[in-house]
Amino acid sequence: MSSSDLKNVWHQVAERAKSAVAEIDTDPAIAARIAELQALAVIESERHAHARRESVWEKAGLPRRLWPMFHASVFGAPEAPVPTPALEAVGRFLGPKDKTPILVLAGGVGTGKTVAAAWGCAFHSGRMVKALDLVRIGLFAEGQDKAALRDLERADLAVIDDVGAEPQDTKGYAYAAFFEAFERRYDACAKTILTTNLTMDEFRARYGTGVGVRFWDRIRGDARWIDVPGKSMRERVAL
Repeated sequence: MSSSDLKNVWHQVAERAKSAVAEIDTDPAIAARIAELQALAVIESERHAHARRESVWEKAGLPRRLWPMFHASVFGAPEAPVPTPALEAVGRFLGPKDKTPILVLAGGVGTGKTVAAAWGCAFHSGRMVKALDLVRIGLFAEGQDKAALRDLERADLAVIDDVGAEPQDTKGYAYAAFFEAFERRYDACAKTILTTNLTMDEFRARYGTGVGVRFWDRIRGDARWIDVPGKSMRERVAL
């Protein structure tokens, strides 16, 4: 077949394709079916993305109760976290120009500290752990717990929630288990968020002497301490 013949065949095929497309565009039933299939494809794609996000958040240790709020953040839906002093502080801390290694969110119960810190983890490749659990894992780490501890130490962002609620002992074993993970992150210049219900004076009294003095020294010298204001957002409205 000559090149001229090939051009003619290609032209005929192209014209038939144009005719087929025109026919589809003018057939309401076909157009409706195409729109339906496209919508189904979008829904299925989001279903897979939804599952992938939850898999990441589960591995990160984020509270399941917050997942719907984080899904809403993806689309800017009304159920997304509302701006709070804690959330604004986390946003600044995670900004590209902020070189501060440690952020402490201090305040009363229900002021949004954990929500803000978990939100940071959800969207910045973070890991989250309760201070109490970190002590337990540090003392008795085996198998999955040991792997989780390594992930926490190496994550782009780590959150240690409810610092001050972990047990203390006279020999400092609990503190040593807690401090080891924190110190590894500090040495690596990795960002860490701490949440606590303690005031700065209470924090200093708890960690500023004895086995905790090195921890307090890190906080005093290199952390940004934010006192989160406000009453508990969990308070029920009086009826």
